[in-house]
Parts: sequence; C-alpha cells; structure tokens
Amino acid sequence: SHDVYKLEKAVESLFGVEIPNLVFEHRVASDDPATAYKLIDRPLKDFTGLESADENVRRAIVDFGFYLSIGNLDEAYKAVKTVQNPVVWENMAQMCVKTKRLDVAEICLGNMKFARGVKAVREAKAEPELDAQLAMVAIQLNMKDEARNLYESSKRYDLMTKMYQAGGEWEKAIKLSESYNRIELPALYFRLARMHELSHDFDKAIELYEQSGNHIKEVPRMLLQAGQLE
Repeated sequence: SHDVYKLEKAVESLFGVEIPNLVFEHRVASDDPATAYKLIDRPLKDFTGLESADENVRRAIVDFGFYLSIGNLDEAYKAVKTVQNPVVWENMAQMCVKTKRLDVAEICLGNMKFARGVKAVREAKAEPELDAQLAMVAIQLNMKDEARNLYESSKRYDLMTKMYQAGGEWEKAIKLSESYNRIELPALYFRLARMHELSHDFDKAIELYEQSGNHIKEVPRMLLQAGQLE
C-alpha cells in the first residue's frame, strides 16, 4: 500500500525528503525569479502528529517501518519497545495495516492502551479474508479510505455497507447495496426510515417504509404514536 498526497496547484515538484517531512517547491506570486519559489514541508503520513518528535523517536519509527517491511519482527519490536508515546504506537499500527501485519497491529494497539481497538482485532479474526480483518482495524484507526480499499479487494461489500451505515453515509450504503447486495436493501431502508421517524421527518420516513416493504404496519403505527392519526 502506498500513501497518496493531494497537493495544491501551486506545488511545482518534490524537492527532497528530510525525516519527518517531504519538502516541496511551491510557486509564489513574484516578479523576481529568484523569489518565485519557496520550500514547504509536509509531514510523512507515518509521522503525522509527531512533527516535533525528538531524533530518537524519529529513528525508532524509521527502523520499525524498515524491519516490518522485511519481516524481521524481533528487530521491529526492539526498535520501539521503549517508546511510551501513544501517538507513536498509533502511527505504527497504521503502518501495520498498510503492510498487512495484523499480528503486529494488535501489539501496537495494546501499547496505545486502546481496548476497543484490541477488541476489534480479536473480533476481526472471525472474518475469513485477511483484508477484511485489516479493514476492521483500519476503521478503528480512522483510516476510512484504507478500509474501503481493503473491503473492495476482499469483495466484502456487506461489511463496507455496514461501515457506511455506522458513519451515517446512508446514500453510499444504499448505492453499494443496489450494486452488490440487493437482498440487504429492505433492511437498509427500514433502518433509515426509523432514523427519519425519530427526527420527526415523517414524510421521508413514510417513503422509506414503503421502500422497505413494511409500510402497511409501520406507517399507521408511526402516525398514531405521533398523534397524527385518529
């Protein structure tokens, strides 16, 4: 997995790398060619939140990433075992998702004192596909794009739909189900209808109950409870 950086139009090129940053040439408005560019720093994603970390922490993260990539887990753990900063462990857990090391991600989450994340790893192991397991960990680490790509590669559109629902992205969930999992659509419409009912958007709730096939029972119940039906 590779990191992707979205750059402004004014960014001309990559100038160099100075851990923990990428250095870019940035165009500025100037009549003098000598001052037409300035250098700007962007933190490498593995160092997000650690821009001011000391040299020892930077070296630990670099070493961890290197040893992890070549499969030397003993040296990877040795490089970071004295690190106490939870942000460092979170960044390393994200590295583990990208390098598909679920076992090491579990250690990192434990060192973050992130009980919910550790629980998610254990529950994820019930899924048969490694990418689906990793996607569930990615969600805990707020790596939504990574999770979506992992669900895509494992063709677990059912779990991707659940991710969208949990994040309140109902339109995406419905569109995905229309393409890959139409049998789930009535249940989706029903859950969304309930949400609109709770927010007193009864017209939308009626429409969705109809789409779910539950309107004969649910619409009169809803209107009666809301005092809109005698």
